[in-house]
Amino acid sequence: DVSSFDTSNVINMNGMFTDCSSLVSLDVSNFDTNKVIDMSGMFYYCNSLVTLDLSNFDTSKVINMSSMFGNCINLTSINVSNFDTNSVTNMSGMFYYCNSLVTLDLSSFNTSNVTDMSVMFDSCNSLISLDLSNFDTSNVTNMTSMFNNCSNLTSIDVSSFDTSKVTSMYSMFGGCGKLTSLDLSSFDTSNANVRLMFGSCNSLTNAYGRTQADCDKYNSSSSKPSNVNFVVKA
Repeated sequence: DVSSFDTSNVINMNGMFTDCSSLVSLDVSNFDTNKVIDMSGMFYYCNSLVTLDLSNFDTSKVINMSSMFGNCINLTSINVSNFDTNSVTNMSGMFYYCNSLVTLDLSSFNTSNVTDMSVMFDSCNSLISLDLSNFDTSNVTNMTSMFNNCSNLTSIDVSSFDTSKVTSMYSMFGGCGKLTSLDLSSFDTSNANVRLMFGSCNSLTNAYGRTQADCDKYNSSSSKPSNVNFVVKA
């Protein structure tokens, strides 16, 4: 029971509940987080938690949210609509292996300062759709395995993505075997490694790139299914 905790002066909650694998419920509704700058790994491997109410969290000063919910394999829903992510620079592995999440609403997220989104949704294999049209990725450099093994994802909106600073898209959509359409017409791959980017994306029938150079890069990407052909969006 952490209901009596006075957290008003805490600045670091890194790994606070890491490996609390038998924890089935957690009430953090009294937590004062207005000074916290690090929430990385905060609930990592809390793999018995089904729900988590963080509606009271003040995240306005948080810089690091990497692996915050990583390996919360039984978490079926999480409401992060109140999260102020204006200061966050690291979201790497934030929802890694949250493989019971069916929906995820990130429409309130401001990601303009984020530089690392690697493995952010890796193995979220119960997600069917993901709308990231509000994401500002203009400062992101790492998108390695961002959606890797999202095996039930049928639609994803990444139309707003600015990838001009991204250096790694390695296995970004690898294992997304149910994706039928992928519009990457906003993606600039000039600086990016696209190796294994589309491995096992066997259902892709509509695949679009920004320029012929981008399409050529996608089409020569290792492990891309032979039936998938990227073309410049008309």
